Amino acid sequence: MTRSRTNSENQQPRKDPSEVYSSLGPQSSELTPRNNAESVRAGLNFLFSSRQDRHWQDFGPAADEPNTWVTAYVLARIGELPPTCINAGTRRQMADALDWLREACSPAGAWGYNSGSEDDADSTAWAVLALRRNGRQVPTAALEFIQRCRRADGGIAPYPEESIRGKAWKLSAPDVTAVGANAGGGADAAAANFLSSCWLQTNKPLPSSRLASPLFTCAAVMDWDAGLESWALLDKVCDLMAENSNDTAFEQALLLRCLTQLRNQKAWSVAATLRRMQHSDGGWPASAFLRSPVAAGHSESNSLGLDHERILTTVTAISALAKGEDQPGLYFGSDRPLARKLYST
Repeated sequence: MTRSRTNSENQQPRKDPSEVYSSLGPQSSELTPRNNAESVRAGLNFLFSSRQDRHWQDFGPAADEPNTWVTAYVLARIGELPPTCINAGTRRQMADALDWLREACSPAGAWGYNSGSEDDADSTAWAVLALRRNGRQVPTAALEFIQRCRRADGGIAPYPEESIRGKAWKLSAPDVTAVGANAGGGADAAAANFLSSCWLQTNKPLPSSRLASPLFTCAAVMDWDAGLESWALLDKVCDLMAENSNDTAFEQALLLRCLTQLRNQKAWSVAATLRRMQHSDGGWPASAFLRSPVAAGHSESNSLGLDHERILTTVTAISALAKGEDQPGLYFGSDRPLARKLYST
């Protein structure tokens, strides 16, 4: 939706969006709808005002709160943004957070859920993506650790088989497989075959190991380098997107990531919906649910934690909005040679 301006508005210096909205409450009716660039900038301001001691944490004050994993996820998502989105002050804070993440690496060269937990493939994969996307060196040991978590079915489990938790958690996990393959350099046949078998089986597909989201693994698959996914896998991703009816901010952000990667025209309306869900402080409503860590060898858990600090939902939303800016025309029957900017809807 374009914003209309009066002559008087055009004659006055434009204020920083973060200044315009900072004095308004999260649900204020005075809030003028943001365009795409303003939404991303306000979201970044929210994220960096929410840092705690050089890093981010979310999902409750419990002893197993995932500060390392959340920080790696945030830095990996921000690393996707165009350089023009990051000002000098934000870049300094990014460097500080990246230093913190590198310092959180275990002596084995990998990362765990938090500073006191065993190394796992998912946290390590997100840390690898965070470092790589922000121009930092990736430890070779981290990539080797992810490969040690590979199972005979081609998928990647959260822990190596010989580790304490790996002896109990024997199954590959779809979400860890998708993110781990991306950290390793992109799609590989073993990972694609494993994911296809998970999603094509007649019984209920295997759930993700951490985030209780029907679209999280789909979005992770769509992050693979274009052209490396099999058509069978892409078809299943499209089927799962069509079946998803969850309209929370987190799911809408994941859906937008998938649609922009597929260059589907529906991305424009989903982006507009996602922008309207943003609070005046720049954050989005908490809507990402995390499964409680279990050591029983599978990912089923009745205990779900909400991202009460709104960190995970917000960074997923701003990265999804920014990702749509650089996509070329639509795939199926498109006659548009250039991208239509999402903020023009």
